[in-house]
Amino acid sequence: MKINAFFVILLFVGFYSSNVLAQKVLSEADKLSFETSFFEALKQKAIGNFDKAVEALDVCIAIDSANVAVLFERSKNFYWQKNYFEAKQNLQKALKLEPTNIWLLEHAKDLAVAAQNYAEAIGFQKQIITLNPLRKTELLSLYIDNHDTKNALNLLNIIKKERGLNKQLKKIEHQLLEPEITQPNIVNDSNTNNLEGLKTAYQKLQNYDLLKQILALESEQKLYEMLKQEVTNALEIFPSQALLYLYAAEANNALKNYQTALEHLENGIDFAIDKLMKKKYYLAYFESYKGLNNMPKANEYQKRASQL
Repeated sequence: MKINAFFVILLFVGFYSSNVLAQKVLSEADKLSFETSFFEALKQKAIGNFDKAVEALDVCIAIDSANVAVLFERSKNFYWQKNYFEAKQNLQKALKLEPTNIWLLEHAKDLAVAAQNYAEAIGFQKQIITLNPLRKTELLSLYIDNHDTKNALNLLNIIKKERGLNKQLKKIEHQLLEPEITQPNIVNDSNTNNLEGLKTAYQKLQNYDLLKQILALESEQKLYEMLKQEVTNALEIFPSQALLYLYAAEANNALKNYQTALEHLENGIDFAIDKLMKKKYYLAYFESYKGLNNMPKANEYQKRASQL
């Protein structure tokens, strides 16, 4: 294979600038070895053999240690092995060479999220936005995962002025703005230490904190018929609370009403705006699809949950 063909294929992959291999003048033997090893790495990565992919990339590194494409691929393979330290080391070297490469910045953000370093992920997403101003909704998700309601609302206002809010963003705005009334004097009352006491208090106050305690107890005690009825009524009062749709799905999954559980999950998923809640939703989807003997979909959602 000629080296020009190699350039074309790498450009198709789209992760580096057109002058990557021009970083170092190589002999024909080194070019051939580099090319062969790089494509071997891509092949091994594609079938999940990340160790072998790294070994092949090590050959490329020995030939050209400042090759952005190789550093990027090494970082991605370490990332899939959950070796975040080595992934970051390789990525930092690549970013020093191409600090405005959007593919590197995307990977840097994903790596920061995997390490649950949301402040760092937010910084990378801001850099991505300077290159592509339409990428603001991803920054919004990061603010939410970082429990930064103030900046999330400020960004929503910016998006609203620029292009308006779609249905999902309106739901997110509503949930971020929706106040939760608390009644400490009621929550601490001795009569609320049991389910009936909590229900009596909730009937008087319609308080969301009390409702969450009731649903948690019914779930713990596996009172699924009661839980289903309680959460169905609650959704009429608190229609934008992701937790309620999740409890509704749990109850219906337990009662083998799998299709109904899926309907609740579909209705509530847009309100699941933080990472932990999304993971719980994906696991509930897994249970529903497993109950319906749809294992391809069940496995898909199990995989999604494991990646969060």
